[in-house]
Amino acid sequence: MTLTENRSALPVPARGLLLAALVAMLAMATSCTQPAALPRFDAQLPATTDEGLRRLDHGRFAVALARPGSSFSNYHALRFEYSGIHYRTPPGPAADWGRLSNYPMPDETMARLMAGLEEIFSEAVQRDLAWQTAAEPGPGVLLARITLLDLVLTSPLRNLAGDTDNWSSSLGSFTLVVDLVDTETGVLIARAAERRSIQSQTIRPIQAAPGAATYESRRIFREWGSKLTSLLDGLRVAGL
Repeated sequence: MTLTENRSALPVPARGLLLAALVAMLAMATSCTQPAALPRFDAQLPATTDEGLRRLDHGRFAVALARPGSSFSNYHALRFEYSGIHYRTPPGPAADWGRLSNYPMPDETMARLMAGLEEIFSEAVQRDLAWQTAAEPGPGVLLARITLLDLVLTSPLRNLAGDTDNWSSSLGSFTLVVDLVDTETGVLIARAAERRSIQSQTIRPIQAAPGAATYESRRIFREWGSKLTSLLDGLRVAGL
């Protein structure tokens, strides 16, 4: 299985193979910062993937690919579809927490993260006057299929009373995957991916609690929302 297979048809376990390809690409990325330059095809990687996507330079995300010849200027609206959060491997039961390397995320925390992701991405599009949100497919509408993959929690999240010793440099990590699909044809025309750690932005450790995990995750989501609209704006004028 390759990166380019249609994930919408894959069961969650099979997405691990897709993730392996994404991880390989993420390892090649040297920067996650948002450059000002327009996206362009990577001259060092001219080959296209099985679905016809080609790696981009200045793609805002650690990994970004697009279909050569696609006219992004034809699109003006996004329709979001969220596919949830998926663990890298199933976490162990709470009774085994002392021996785990991947802890379960509380259901309430997971729901709060997904609600925050939806809210923040919608707000990012609304702030960009060049784009609208769409409830239905149609001409000029892109489907943005959003998934958080490969969740690994390296610290158990607990509601803590008062100050404790439950602090960590990182609570875990996850990978964002955004597939952009033409809603009329169903053709995948672009993909972006980036892996981030749930950790404090400062040198201070982060408390291993649901509130801290939610706060830092929302900060990451805001960065991703800005990167997504910047990538879309760049693709509209890049002339790929």
